[in-house]
Amino acid sequence: MIETLLLGFLIGLWHAMDLDHIAAILTFVAADNSSRLRSMTYGIIWGLGHATMLMIVALMVMTLDLQIGDEFAWLMEFLVAIMLVVLALDLFRRLAKVKVHTHEHQHDATALHAHVHVHMESTAHVPERHAHRHYDSYLGRALLVGFMHGSAGSAALILLVLQTISSKVLGIVYVIVFGVGATLGMALLSAIISVQLHRSHLRSAQLTRVLRSCAAVVTLSVGLFLMVKAGASAGLFTMI
Repeated sequence: MIETLLLGFLIGLWHAMDLDHIAAILTFVAADNSSRLRSMTYGIIWGLGHATMLMIVALMVMTLDLQIGDEFAWLMEFLVAIMLVVLALDLFRRLAKVKVHTHEHQHDATALHAHVHVHMESTAHVPERHAHRHYDSYLGRALLVGFMHGSAGSAALILLVLQTISSKVLGIVYVIVFGVGATLGMALLSAIISVQLHRSHLRSAQLTRVLRSCAAVVTLSVGLFLMVKAGASAGLFTMI
């Protein structure tokens, strides 16, 4: 049993590195001038939504003997792809409003120096904007994205495993452990992305703008690719 649960944790940890998951979290970290802790929070909230949906699916499978067809799974993947495209377009919109300015200060008796500060909005700079009031709305988005990912490929993966586990209790524990692994993996991934963006932010305003633009392009590309792949597999294009 221990081996099964450990395997579930490791699979969950690796599952967080799926291409669509990376693309989604890129938009959250890049759209919000986040600290490492805040970026990890996005990953954790994503993981909670992801794990909650997996638990719902698992309970329905074990109690209602639910069967999820391939068409439904591909349809959910298609919806996830649409979500990625929307996230990428929203990031492009925010990048178009980026405002860069500098702050001058000195430490003790050292010479006066300046550092670059980036706002993901075009409004005038006021101290209150450093509080990032949009943080709560981003957390809600991260939770929704986690729900969507949990209802797509992750659910299909869990269903395959549950078919090999006879004990319902062990099945529930497996889903929990898998969810914990995926949450931890996403939190670590978010922190790594945040560190790289923060380094670019300290070096040059142009560099941080380029990297954030690259994040939007990557997410959009992944979303479009998955949309075509999932739509074709679900037969959506043949119905048009």
